[in-house]
Amino acid sequence: MKNLENLTINYASKDSLIECIRSHFDFCLFFDFARVEKLLSKLKDGLSFYIEAPYIDSHYRDTYYSYYAAKFQNYERNCLRIHIFSESIESIEDNDERYLGYFIIRPLPEHPLGRSFIAPKAFTSDNFICCLCHQTVNFQGINLSLDAFLHVVQDEETHKCAESAVWMLLSYFGTKFCSHSTLLPSEIRRKIDSISLHRLLPSNGLTLEEITVCLNSVNHNCLYYLFDKNNPETFLYFIVMRIYIESGMPFIVAYTDKDDNNGHVVLAIGHENIGFDFVKNTFSGMSDKCWHDVSIYKKNLVFMDDNFPPYEIDNCEEVIERYKKHSDENKSSDGIEYFLRGFIVPTHKHMHMDALAAYKLVNTIFDEQFSGLSSVRTGKNRWITRLFLTSSKDFKNSLIDDSFMVEDHRNYFLTKLLPRFIWVCEIYDEGSYIPNNNNEQVCSGILVLDATEVGSLNSVLAYFVENLRYENCGTYLLPNETNLIFRKKTYQHNLKGAWNEWQS
Repeated sequence: MKNLENLTINYASKDSLIECIRSHFDFCLFFDFARVEKLLSKLKDGLSFYIEAPYIDSHYRDTYYSYYAAKFQNYERNCLRIHIFSESIESIEDNDERYLGYFIIRPLPEHPLGRSFIAPKAFTSDNFICCLCHQTVNFQGINLSLDAFLHVVQDEETHKCAESAVWMLLSYFGTKFCSHSTLLPSEIRRKIDSISLHRLLPSNGLTLEEITVCLNSVNHNCLYYLFDKNNPETFLYFIVMRIYIESGMPFIVAYTDKDDNNGHVVLAIGHENIGFDFVKNTFSGMSDKCWHDVSIYKKNLVFMDDNFPPYEIDNCEEVIERYKKHSDENKSSDGIEYFLRGFIVPTHKHMHMDALAAYKLVNTIFDEQFSGLSSVRTGKNRWITRLFLTSSKDFKNSLIDDSFMVEDHRNYFLTKLLPRFIWVCEIYDEGSYIPNNNNEQVCSGILVLDATEVGSLNSVLAYFVENLRYENCGTYLLPNETNLIFRKKTYQHNLKGAWNEWQS
């Protein structure tokens, strides 16, 4: 444990923080703190802030040496790092649970807010689930750990929204998985230098093709979905987006205005929490099928947008609401109404079946006359499904302590040889879709697909519904009755939230 009184750290409250920041830069009088104020407005009241100065920030130093150091005017090299705690503290110890993250103040008068790593529970609104990664921060010799998602604000000279989104995406994968690497802004430019048809500094942003090339160059096998009104499958892309989010796969989203003159790029990392009652009640009014996947229901996504604070919740269909509201409040941005143009999904090299192919295959199986869901039970009972991708390792780990699953079913999956990644479709009885009194949700069936296949029945690895177990005969699925009823607790590993105390 270390006493903060002996450290060269300035304490500030939410109301006094900006004035404390001003005292650290001689030219800070001219700083535009609008973005900082917007971030603070989204944070909970009662938080404490500690200013670490000077601080060497790797992201800003990269932009400094590759660009700002070559300017005629002198630019500072050092930054400030603002640490956030849930309460005022006099002493601190390793892995202090009161630590909620940090954000960087750069010595750039027009764009002082830099990168940040702030836990969702620091914000007033946290009714969502999302991807998170773990990071250890050294605070004056004290190691502090937290789970959050990296965010950065463009400086409009060395990196704009596209480079910011790429950096956030690669930083997430590089922090979470040892098999991936991160890239600094100058390294992102070098990855596309040979194919770019324009100068890269000062930045004019990146095209979607350049973004894809950059991600592919660091072993992210990208899938590119472009919305086209002439493509009959375009309407399925909204479903595909929600399936990827349910799979815990962050992806890059591109916006454009109606004339395709202005574009913007953000990162999607999660979705809002919608009530189980909403899904069930909406489904009860549908009569066209005996089943529906939860991905058909419109839900707002969680975005890391460098024009807004982290974890911005908004729609993806039709006009993007946050920019429509922003245009109404800010006359300088009148006339820009963003729509979804497309999205880029980084995938693993062993994932051959994309979400669109998986969704189509699930439709084929569940709509089939003899082995589909309509044949399981006759009458009014219908089914709600949930499709997502996960690793076989995490899937098996989730079954070990599942108290709802019988031992025969558990042993079947734990001993079964599975590929590294699998598509899982959980099947819920409409009547029991809502969680029980212990807030536990239980599915009545499961379909497991081999993600290394491309979308045929050969990819079906397991298929259980209630007392039926289906045998894959190559060209058809043969149902066999058993004495065991299938039950499994809902899989929640992909996205983190209040349900697991925001731990990655």
